[in-house]
Amino acid sequence: MRISKDAPWSWNQLEQENYSQSLAEGKQIYMLLGPKKKLEERKKDMEEFFSRSLDFYKSGDFEKSAVTFYTIAYLDKRREECWPYIGDSEFELGHYRRAARAYLCASMMEPSNPHFYYKLWKSLRHMGDGKEAIEALDQAIALSEGDEDYEEVHGKAKKDKEEVENIIFRDEEKHVKKPAEVKCRLEEIA
Repeated sequence: MRISKDAPWSWNQLEQENYSQSLAEGKQIYMLLGPKKKLEERKKDMEEFFSRSLDFYKSGDFEKSAVTFYTIAYLDKRREECWPYIGDSEFELGHYRRAARAYLCASMMEPSNPHFYYKLWKSLRHMGDGKEAIEALDQAIALSEGDEDYEEVHGKAKKDKEEVENIIFRDEEKHVKKPAEVKCRLEEIA
């Protein structure tokens, strides 16, 4: 998948738009965890904080879930498992651009996982970014092809691809579609 530096969901904008709130909380938590605490104590505190973040997520409090997982991602760059939760939380809140960025980050951390590309497809589709959405969907299909672990995502992705093709190409007498027409048709399946 082509990752454009100018794409509206690029990494640079992720830091500018989404980290501002969690930066303040992250600094507060860092002070609570304390720079003078032993490494083992800080790891234990981070595990407890991660567990609380999961509780927010499981209870459906996606606003708190997103903020706390952003904070963990800021404090511990190795906690790559935060990004799918951030993406899911932002998606549930209707923040599709933020969700797309989080799924993009997750896919950068684990590029062979088709789940992230499939979720990226769903977010980009809601944003109306048809070309990038279809690229993400194609990537999900390619990565899940023939892999037993990803049969479910492969089935969903193939079904969505067929629906998109049916919507875009259902009027066979028109050979050239205008970009606005394609966008409207993609919104029909959103």
